[in-house]
Amino acid sequence: MATEQQVKELAYHLWEQEGRPHGMHLEHYYRALTSLRQREREQEAKGRAVPSLANIGISSSQMPFPAHAEPSKPKQRGGRRGKKPGGHA
Repeated sequence: MATEQQVKELAYHLWEQEGRPHGMHLEHYYRALTSLRQREREQEAKGRAVPSLANIGISSSQMPFPAHAEPSKPKQRGGRRGKKPGGHA
């Protein structure tokens, strides 16, 4: 999370870039805050990104199942199949 000091420093930089206009401190502050939060979200998204198979050096021919198909799910055993409510078969 962006610190108050980081927000203030970026706001100051924005203020200087725009020629130090009078009365724009809140606009610069909130633009800085928004910018830093956006950067944080982008960094978090990069950390959670799942690489594609091509990017990690795996071709589709090396996959244990066809690329267009999903692996089969294991069959469930037991359970209450065929039983009626109330506990009687």
